[in-house]
Amino acid sequence: MTKLLSRVEGIGFNNMYYLGFGVLPMKVLGYGEDALCYWALTAQTGKILELLGDRSPTAETVLFLRPSFGRQGSSLAIPGGTADSSQFGEFDALMGTPIGVYLIEAKWSRSGEIEGNSILLRLEQVRRHQLFRAYLGAWRTHKPANWTEFLDLQGEFIEAGSIKYPVAPQGSQLSRNLETVLSGISACGTPVFDVLLYLRCAEGRVVETVRNSEFRLVTIDCPSSYGFVKLGC
Repeated sequence: MTKLLSRVEGIGFNNMYYLGFGVLPMKVLGYGEDALCYWALTAQTGKILELLGDRSPTAETVLFLRPSFGRQGSSLAIPGGTADSSQFGEFDALMGTPIGVYLIEAKWSRSGEIEGNSILLRLEQVRRHQLFRAYLGAWRTHKPANWTEFLDLQGEFIEAGSIKYPVAPQGSQLSRNLETVLSGISACGTPVFDVLLYLRCAEGRVVETVRNSEFRLVTIDCPSSYGFVKLGC
């Protein structure tokens, strides 16, 4: 089974905790993009990997749901500039396999970011991917034992997309979350892929392209025309 972690404020180590496996003890229905994303990533893991060309077994897959790297991203600095904050928001999911690491943004068929048959992600979403890539690359290069050692080796700033970002300070919730996720995913396959997971409800719009060319589009058809989905078994 897939190793599954998520974030809940104030619960578990570094605000991350194992959701575990098995059958939910009651009937649970979720609605909207977050619920559909949870359903797709847990019930359709093999299908998503297949569409990504990854044949890794789910038993060797680690999945972080909604990992938080700060509620607010920094103000949008221009290339060559320095950002005013080390925070960079939340991913919908991060997934790692022996083949690679997938940085996932999810959109459902009622998203306002759909234009015709394509999706265009906002600049802050693209920069989130760039910055996490930089952190993962630095973590793999330095191979630190903890965040204190990472800071000593990396220094005050980390660069992504020609912008310098302050490294998360020691003792901050951001540094603890980054250390947890980076430690859990750094041993996965070396390539890093940007993924747009499109959750298409029945009769929802067909999306053919992501206008941010670096993103790979994966479409999962959801068993609902209204946005509700059954979670668990």
